[in-house]
Amino acid sequence: MNYLDLLHKFWDYNQKEPLGTTAIGMYLFLLEMWYVNEENDFKVSDIAICEKLLLTRPTVKVTKEKLRNCGLIYYETQNGLPSYYRIILDYTSLRKGEKPKKDVAERNQKSGEPLEKTKDIPSILKEVPSEEIEKPKVMTPPSQEPVKPNVITDNKVIPTLTEIIDFAKTLPKYDPSLDSRIQERYESWVNNGWRTLRNDPIKDWEPLLKATLPFIVKTPQNGTLTLDNIPNIKVPKPKSTYNE
Repeated sequence: MNYLDLLHKFWDYNQKEPLGTTAIGMYLFLLEMWYVNEENDFKVSDIAICEKLLLTRPTVKVTKEKLRNCGLIYYETQNGLPSYYRIILDYTSLRKGEKPKKDVAERNQKSGEPLEKTKDIPSILKEVPSEEIEKPKVMTPPSQEPVKPNVITDNKVIPTLTEIIDFAKTLPKYDPSLDSRIQERYESWVNNGWRTLRNDPIKDWEPLLKATLPFIVKTPQNGTLTLDNIPNIKVPKPKSTYNE
């Protein structure tokens, strides 16, 4: 099941079992992370989710538990380390009046491939200093001097912020108000040695930015996540089985 199939299935699920704005936003964010990571399991910290969705850590904890209990995702957590997430492909809507059970995601997990055997998931987690995770990012206006090119270990040149924004301007979803968000995403890649949040090396940044741009939303003025912050994704219509 691919990205569009999961979107279509999720909207059908939400029509029958409304999850609420916060849960919808988090699921779409996690689904985008899954897509960017070539539809594999991935890791992301609660801090990163808080920054992207403007949520508190308790809200993130409660919401991801809700998604897990509904059988939409599976995740594993360890103190001080980013959580590993799996997008559940085969889930079904709850019957009317049925309450979510805590073991729904675990049953889905047991019926599928073990998490340890998933592609590119290391068997031993690399420890990340907590002070590095908690350290707030200092944002600078896009009008300042662009970041100079950097050279990483494999002799590939990291593009400048100007090149990143110039390419973003050619994309349909671009809006000038997104410049600060694009800069934030760019600086996170640079500070991580030109790697994604999953710590994978970025080999081709243009397709990555193109896939990420629809989810780089503008910060709401009231600091509250709303449906306006969720990307407007057109769900494909199901094929007709009627023979004309």
